[in-house]
Amino acid sequence: MLALAIWLWVSRRIFAIAVILLSTIVAWFAAEITAEYTLALIQKMLDEIAAPGKNFPIPTINFTLAVCGVLGGLAGSATLTFALSLVCKEFGAVEN
Repeated sequence: MLALAIWLWVSRRIFAIAVILLSTIVAWFAAEITAEYTLALIQKMLDEIAAPGKNFPIPTINFTLAVCGVLGGLAGSATLTFALSLVCKEFGAVEN
């Protein structure tokens, strides 16, 4: 979808569109790997600091998956933004 938008908006070069499609796939994998790594790292830290068998009477809200999703999204969007800035100079132009 992003490649089609770039093609219709600023560039009709097939190379740019192919790079954008490829970078979108790479960005998705980067986001997934970052989220999985962050989840494993947070779980390891929690296992080290949490007392085993200790039940709290008040249920706590687990923000671990939200943090992992945010960091994964940051990695994916940064990868895609970097690829777009290399391939399509018109995309970040002020007049657009």
